[in-house]
Amino acid sequence: MPRFYIVEDDSAVGDSLAVFLSSHGHDAVRYGDAESFFREVVPVAGDTLIVDIGLPGMSGSQLIRWVSKLRDEPSIIVISGKSELNLRSELEGLPVKRLIRKPFDASAVEALL
Repeated sequence: MPRFYIVEDDSAVGDSLAVFLSSHGHDAVRYGDAESFFREVVPVAGDTLIVDIGLPGMSGSQLIRWVSKLRDEPSIIVISGKSELNLRSELEGLPVKRLIRKPFDASAVEALL
């Protein structure tokens, strides 16, 4: 079954996303940083990775680079509160399908489903 993996250091944001996705019938798991995600998961095609670009430790862009090298690459959605200028340079060349800007509401997430 395809799964949503949420890598977000803000527990309120990550937990809200997981609850929202679960309430819409999706399997969603949250991780607080890229390192804990790496220890437990290898996503596959059909899965979706929702990643905060501004993670502590390993950055979201580093995580996306690693995931994009997988043979069965998942879909990647970025969430961020960074400025447009910073995001543009940080995401350049990365296989990001969609971007959700923080703060966001349920309609922004619902549009992904």
